[in-house]
Amino acid sequence: MGVTELLSRLSDAFSYDPETGVVTRREARGNRSAGSAVGTRSSFGHLSVQMEGRTLQVHRVAWALHYGEWPAFDIDHANGIPHDNRITNLRLATASENLRNSRPYRKRSGLPRGVTRARGRRFVARITAQPGCCAQYLGTFDTALGASDAYRFAAQSQFGAFYRGEQ
Repeated sequence: MGVTELLSRLSDAFSYDPETGVVTRREARGNRSAGSAVGTRSSFGHLSVQMEGRTLQVHRVAWALHYGEWPAFDIDHANGIPHDNRITNLRLATASENLRNSRPYRKRSGLPRGVTRARGRRFVARITAQPGCCAQYLGTFDTALGASDAYRFAAQSQFGAFYRGEQ
């Protein structure tokens, strides 16, 4: 199925409200009525829907219905809420930009993102500009807060609009 045909079938099957971010069914299917919201939430929080034996991510369906074209890149949720599919929250992103806006993983050490403990009582700040690439050394600091500030400053300047901050 080509992109043009996919877009045609999407608009026949679903409608999208850009204000609420909700994609709804145009026709009843099985036990689901016409006008009901679509989407099954994954363990990561994204919504997906089945159409003709394919699993589609709802945020990509929303983008296609709104702009009339299938997204060429990843779709990033600007506010970090993966089921918030309002058009103002969706933006095209490369894979690395999408990762930059990801929620920080919880580290066992309890130290902030980009900070590790050095020998002794000092802290090292590093940042990785491109996933899978080498980390850039930002310095060694007496406190974790100092190292965290260095990381935050570097991240804001390198990641721009995709910088998420500590949450």
